[in-house]
Amino acid sequence: MEGRIVTVIDDENTNYADFTFDIPVGHTLRYGTDGKLDLMNNQGDTVATVDAPWAMDAVGKHLPTYYELIPASSTIRQHVDTKGAT
Repeated sequence: MEGRIVTVIDDENTNYADFTFDIPVGHTLRYGTDGKLDLMNNQGDTVATVDAPWAMDAVGKHLPTYYELIPASSTIRQHVDTKGAT
């Protein structure tokens, strides 16, 4: 199953968005390759992925962005470099 989450950062003083997921018992989120995140089971198998982040400003300019896993939670924080963004 695929899904897409889109958010708007409309506060010029904020440069991140948080996403909280229900992670199944016995599974963990880990950093994958190329900016992706992997959902791993107890056996170390990847059972799902979160695609690499992307961000763009109001005029379509792509902005630098990356994920941070918030320890001891099921929250992914997407940081966005909004310098020079419209």
